[in-house]
Amino acid sequence: MNKKILIIIIALIPFIIAGSAFSSTINRKKVIVVSLKNEANIEVSKNEVLKIPHVKKITVVYRDEEWSKYVNKYDLPKMENPFKNELIIKTDKPENMENVYNEIQRKDFSEEIRYDSDKTLIQKITFWK
Repeated sequence: MNKKILIIIIALIPFIIAGSAFSSTINRKKVIVVSLKNEANIEVSKNEVLKIPHVKKITVVYRDEEWSKYVNKYDLPKMENPFKNELIIKTDKPENMENVYNEIQRKDFSEEIRYDSDKTLIQKITFWK
């Protein structure tokens, strides 16, 4: 009987590991990504977002730096930089992301705002079943 239990446990190890990886993906901190308009002042935009309740941290991704990395990585010919400056925003709690997202939408410096809400994640999980 002990051998059967051991065999069952060994057989379940890959599923336990896969489940652990999946749950860590779900629990990974989510961020809001704001693509700024070309004419938007980065520091002013960042300071406006910092005033929004529940914003914990903002990382600026500069378009020229990212474009330079991209061009060097893929050895592209000389062309105009299509990237936008971006603000990567972390909130204090995942449940506050929608409120922060809605506040940013009211601002005039953003061209596009993206984040993965729990609703999207739940839809994906439901789809997988």
